[in-house]
Amino acid sequence: MRHLLTLEGVYLSRSWITIGSFDGVHLGHQAIVHQLVSGAREAGAPTVVLTFHPHPAVVLNKRNHPYYLTVPEERAALLGELGVDYVVTHPFNAEIAAMTARQFVQYLHEHFKFERLVVGYNFALGKGREGDLRMLISLGEEIGYSVQAVEPITNGDIVISSSQIRQLLFEGDVERASRLLGRPYRLSGVVVPGDARGRLIGIPTANLDLQYDRALPKVGVYACLAVFHGETYPAVVNVGYRPTFDTDPMQPRVEAHLLDFTGELYSKHLSVDFVRRLRDEQKFASVEALVSQIHQDIASARMIFGQ
Repeated sequence: MRHLLTLEGVYLSRSWITIGSFDGVHLGHQAIVHQLVSGAREAGAPTVVLTFHPHPAVVLNKRNHPYYLTVPEERAALLGELGVDYVVTHPFNAEIAAMTARQFVQYLHEHFKFERLVVGYNFALGKGREGDLRMLISLGEEIGYSVQAVEPITNGDIVISSSQIRQLLFEGDVERASRLLGRPYRLSGVVVPGDARGRLIGIPTANLDLQYDRALPKVGVYACLAVFHGETYPAVVNVGYRPTFDTDPMQPRVEAHLLDFTGELYSKHLSVDFVRRLRDEQKFASVEALVSQIHQDIASARMIFGQ
């Protein structure tokens, strides 16, 4: 898989393409990509997923709360695992937002000469979302490509969407969010120094440096699986403001205590997969009470992971 951040100098022929935000690469996204890849392989054609950053909703609606389920590199890696040949993370800006559907499709066709456009059932592009399925099919007859619409994947009566998964995370329901994603929700980052309080109380934690706009699960304590250097460790992860110590926190921290791990994590890349919510974050009357509760959390995590 090649991950491209620009179309400059990129020219393909007879490709198959899909377009969308693909934030999270959830089961609905995966259904679209599976059809893209399987059809393209039969046709002997290269596959392209064109996605955007920043997310159009962030630019157009000027959302400033934590939003992203995946950063571009994570999204590209997940799409690559599904067999995609090219992932293009195209900058989304005022110029792109102002393009008509015809202009944008022609722009892409100049670079990819795509024969098939595979999209979701309610897909639309271009200024004012004018480029719906009907218009895209009409443009295809003119320009020279066909359109394949993929039926939605549902969770009960609700169509699986990135917005639905964000809401589940905000509610702390990481188990349902994981089912819609098709895998546990993951946060990854470099471990940065904290104030070493965990080490002082005998429960060292790894403080993840995350982008400010990542969607975080609801403040609380979670049983997670931490991935470091290809090895997986059960972990207890706190998402929150540490009210026992901090009186004026600026933003939530994500701190992981890896069970039965010895070694140095500073400046290393660490991922945590959220498995189950254990409890709300709370303020304790003393450090001793906090330590006692953390040991209970560790025991709960061990039970979850069969240790």
